[in-house]
Amino acid sequence: MVFLMIGLTMSAEPARASEVVVSGSDRGDSLGRSRAFLAQEVSQSGPWRTRPRPPENGRFRELRFSSDGRYALAQDDDGVSVLTVQPFGVVYHVRASNVSFVGFSSDSNEIWVVVDPEHAVHKVRLLTRTSIHLERWSNLERSRVISHDLPASKCGSLAFSPEGDTFVCVDDEGSLRVYDVSSQDPLFEKRGFGKVFLVYQEDTSPSITTSGDPGSATIDFSPDGKYFIASPLHARGTAVAFDVRARTIVKLRGALRGRPGWFAFVAPNRVLISNWVSEERPVSARYVNFPGGETLDRPRIPPGILHRLTDQHFVLIRPFGKGTYDSDRFQRSAAVELRTGQMVISDSPALDVLGSLYIAELANGDLGLYEIGKGLKAAVRILSE
Repeated sequence: MVFLMIGLTMSAEPARASEVVVSGSDRGDSLGRSRAFLAQEVSQSGPWRTRPRPPENGRFRELRFSSDGRYALAQDDDGVSVLTVQPFGVVYHVRASNVSFVGFSSDSNEIWVVVDPEHAVHKVRLLTRTSIHLERWSNLERSRVISHDLPASKCGSLAFSPEGDTFVCVDDEGSLRVYDVSSQDPLFEKRGFGKVFLVYQEDTSPSITTSGDPGSATIDFSPDGKYFIASPLHARGTAVAFDVRARTIVKLRGALRGRPGWFAFVAPNRVLISNWVSEERPVSARYVNFPGGETLDRPRIPPGILHRLTDQHFVLIRPFGKGTYDSDRFQRSAAVELRTGQMVISDSPALDVLGSLYIAELANGDLGLYEIGKGLKAAVRILSE
């Protein structure tokens, strides 16, 4: 019954948006800053040190360019909107509540949408659920292509490959499993991936208690979907890497061994690692080779959880800023260019970069297409029900 209800709530609608093209006179200074908009480009000496006030926006949960730059998608509480980049405008909208993951196919002709009936949007760890639902939609036909009901019973942590064809589940007992979406066949299983901590209490009556969350994990796929790395978060254990195509364990070396901290693939064979420790100043991250773990560079970046962006020269930090946490209702995000340390900052959690363009939410809740160094190029208003 749950599957049927979820499937019925997802429907395509024609675009109902009004485009507003921002002229050059609306730009700020030569760096493209404007007081009317929250997205800004700054160096690492900029205003990231202060905790932001709750913004008026924050509607969009995820923004993403397609790899070829033809399309972009915007996820909010009402579903997912698919837009063309040139010209910037809405193509169609998929109505769905509780969307937890979205993405494009490699040829950009389809999107995939995961609906999780018990998804908690603002938490690192997802709530235990009984099932999830994945649908693929054609951007050309603006219609649903196929749907899958996936086995995700008792998944404490969950992650999907960039094309949505594979997913990783860590259950509440700490077992890690990899599944093929189409066949729903398990590709790999590792029991005891996450284990509770044993705490010795020396009191009048010494005892051993347990703590931790075996189902919590940090999981990230490589941009081509060939590999993933999973590391226990609030549990004992060590990181695991897996080659999805060869269906074999990949031995991690160097900085990737053990529990590497916050990490994200920034290229098929490159991983960025940051510190778990919360700090108020930039940290010296490690830009390492995968899977060898050799440190290739030590870029200085702000502290925070790392996320992969469409452009491999950038990494997303979310939440961003002093005193902000992943459980906060209002979050800022920052796209950091690894070579220069320059950042694009948004006062909302969603942001993506591709080449010289980035997409971010405006203060009034509209969606803006920006050019780095030149400011806002166009904006579109996505109307809700």
